[in-house]
Formats: sequence, C-alpha cells, structure tokens
Amino acid sequence: MVESKYVLNGLIAGFIAGLVTSIILIISIITQDLDTIIEYSIKEAQKFIPLHDIGIMREYIRLGIIVSPIITIIIISILGALFGHYMSILIKR
Repeated sequence: MVESKYVLNGLIAGFIAGLVTSIILIISIITQDLDTIIEYSIKEAQKFIPLHDIGIMREYIRLGIIVSPIITIIIISILGALFGHYMSILIKR
C-alpha cells in the first residue's frame, strides 16, 4: 500500500497539517460574513478583469470558499507524501 514508512509518516503529517489549516480556515470564514468576503473578492477582481456577469462570479467565489478546506487537506497531504518519498530517497543514498 505505502512504499515506505517515510511516505506514510509524511502522508499522516500532511493530513494533520491540512486538517489544522482547514479548521483555521473554517473558523476565519465563520467569524466573517460570507457575503462581505465575496463582495471584497469581486471588488478586487474588477481591478484586473472586467466582469460583465457578477452573479456567476459571485457563485464561483462562494463555491471556492466552501470547497477550499477540502482542497487544502488534499493538497497538503499530497505534499507530505511527496516530501516523505524525498526523505526516503535521501536516506537510501
């Protein structure tokens, strides 16, 4: 299943770090108003991109904010596994 104990340890450490980061992200989203975050994001995006349909952009940002804790856990877990694999390569040399 897992190639070495370093990869498994890196995967577990990455999962825990992603979980902690996601909890902090969820708490920061809950303490602020979601509509305020979305309006600020749209205002910042309009500086760089001319937005014609703000309603669609508002839904994309809302979906991104809702899904971001899950994506954070996945990405940091993958990075932990990659660093664990790199560690096993360095130790074998």
